[in-house]
Amino acid sequence: MKKNEFYRNKWNYYVAKITDVKRDKVELLAVNSGVCETIARENFELNYTPCTTIYQWRKTLEQMFSFATIKFIGDSIRVLVDDTRLDFSISINNMFTVSFTDDIKKTLGADTNILRFLLEDADTIIQSFAELFKE
Repeated sequence: MKKNEFYRNKWNYYVAKITDVKRDKVELLAVNSGVCETIARENFELNYTPCTTIYQWRKTLEQMFSFATIKFIGDSIRVLVDDTRLDFSISINNMFTVSFTDDIKKTLGADTNILRFLLEDADTIIQSFAELFKE
């Protein structure tokens, strides 16, 4: 574990960024709330997992897209809503990546069918894409 790495809590699924690592304590910044927390290293090691795969956002995607079909394909999670497809993944450089069909590209006014975001923004991005379908 190193400073500026992202970890996900096993119990509440929140993502936190490590702001400092000491011999017996770890300082975290919860991404969704901005709350700083200092916990014992032992508790950190028991309750947090590194954010390295999209599967750590499985529960979030299932909750936000409860009206869609969710498929697990390799290193990505595919969300299908009628003829529209969204693929969520984490790229090699730890960017939260979303690829989508042309109808979403047109709705967003994007130049490409793939967008990359900071990993710390993953929850917000998932929520934003889910809102597109709820409108």
